[in-house]
Amino acid sequence: MHCAKCFFYESAVGDDTCNRCGRAYLPEANVYLGLLLLVTGGMAFTLRHLLTGETDLWVRPALDLGGWATWPVSMVDRPAYGLVIGGWLAVLAAAPILVGILYGKRGGWLLVIATAVLGPSLGLAAATAVGVWIAAGQHTRLESKMSSVLLGLVPPAIYWFVAAARSEVEALPPAIHGLVYVPPIAAVAVAAAISIPVVAIGWADRWHVRWPGAMLTVLAAGPVLALLAFVGMDEVRYGLLVRPRPAPQSWLAGGPADTVEGLQAFLARYPASPRAAEIRARLAMRLEQKERTASAEATAARAQDVWQDLVQRHPDSPWAVDARLHLGDAAARQSLFDQAEQFFSAALARTIPAESSPPEPSASLTRPWDLFEIGPALKAKEEADHLKTLRRDLLLRLGLLLENCPAGDDKHSLALYFAALDLKGTNRYRERLLAAGDAARDGPLADNVAYDLAMFEANNVKRIKQLQQVVERWPGTDGAMLANLAAASALMDRAVTESGAMREAQQHLLQVQADLGRRIARRPDDPYAAALADEVEKELVYVQAQLRAPQERP
Repeated sequence: MHCAKCFFYESAVGDDTCNRCGRAYLPEANVYLGLLLLVTGGMAFTLRHLLTGETDLWVRPALDLGGWATWPVSMVDRPAYGLVIGGWLAVLAAAPILVGILYGKRGGWLLVIATAVLGPSLGLAAATAVGVWIAAGQHTRLESKMSSVLLGLVPPAIYWFVAAARSEVEALPPAIHGLVYVPPIAAVAVAAAISIPVVAIGWADRWHVRWPGAMLTVLAAGPVLALLAFVGMDEVRYGLLVRPRPAPQSWLAGGPADTVEGLQAFLARYPASPRAAEIRARLAMRLEQKERTASAEATAARAQDVWQDLVQRHPDSPWAVDARLHLGDAAARQSLFDQAEQFFSAALARTIPAESSPPEPSASLTRPWDLFEIGPALKAKEEADHLKTLRRDLLLRLGLLLENCPAGDDKHSLALYFAALDLKGTNRYRERLLAAGDAARDGPLADNVAYDLAMFEANNVKRIKQLQQVVERWPGTDGAMLANLAAASALMDRAVTESGAMREAQQHLLQVQADLGRRIARRPDDPYAAALADEVEKELVYVQAQLRAPQERP
């Protein structure tokens, strides 16, 4: 018999009373042990289910070490997930060790067996079994029970940190790989916080298991409630649904994927989820893929209905830009070119020019707690890059429409292609431009060719002179407007060393602003001119502010 009060062990003594201190073992103690076994086993199985999405007892996470660190919820989006998983791991280790103190090694190992069978990690169960042997064993225990518990938590803690070091962190940006250490740090803190009141109540109640057992049962339910409160099951289901996950270790291969049925089930269960716009976009794309394989008109109509629903429910979401692009494609396939142009133009107005892309937020990490605040910045960067890609696609589509419509403007159409492809050129491309300029010196694209050739020059006085030549020879054309804007940018860079450069840049911007005003007056729905006008307006505001700055100084 192991006595939880004095650690006395004597095999010849019965299980009713300790021969040294007289502590009584009452039958109700087994009720609390059963409750702890039920709660701990349930927690272990629930954690396994969260990491695999499976209810099969034979399915375990593919990575026994560290699978909990990055799956299924991204700690970048939900920093609280790391703390919650840390609490979960802490309970799975602390509960058997504390039961070993209250009931002896046999009780602790009973919980270890439950977590080994039902839980996600055999490695954690083995480390916890060593912890139970250290904390409640006859030869390894310490005189202080609290010290015994803390010493018993050392093997699980070592396992947690080794697991974090070996976890797959490709899903996290390199600058924030340290997030994988949040669960083990939280687990150590939570395990110690759980052990202190349980041991204190046990000492105050003369080591009767009633109150410490009840408290441990309540504390074990804390991580489950924290997951629902601070992370949300919709976020867990989202991760299981759309993120590629490691193959589970099971005879039964496969698992949930973003199928049409799975996506529809998610929307039905979590209609107000922040992920609803993305899920609708994924659903529509899945339906379009199904349409291409099955050639079903009904499926194509369903996809368009989902895109329309996305635009109506989430008009300001980046995914609404995707929806308008797909709706425009569908309209163009049905020869509804005016409607397609409206969709493309509306989507283009919500995209981001390449120059407006936010900086890489990982470079601004200076403090450890910045890891918990970088999620929104990374999400904004990802959305901006996505909108930049969509902008290129939309410019190409609008150019195609303008090139092929009856009253098309080929020159304007090609300008859209130039803006979409962001052509910078190579030496071979420069040679082709020179040949094209020599072949058609006064052709409809001569201004664009001259502008591209000027941009091949280094950012110095020679480039500015060539850009000014483009403006003088082809006033009011696309190439001239781009040349004015590029010359203004080059002059702003030289304003630090040349006193009149900023005012000269202002003149170039005012000239291109006037040219754009005349073009927009002729064609108010010109998306290319509108986008360029926005860029010119921003540059002009900056230049004018710089010119006013010396006058405002005291």
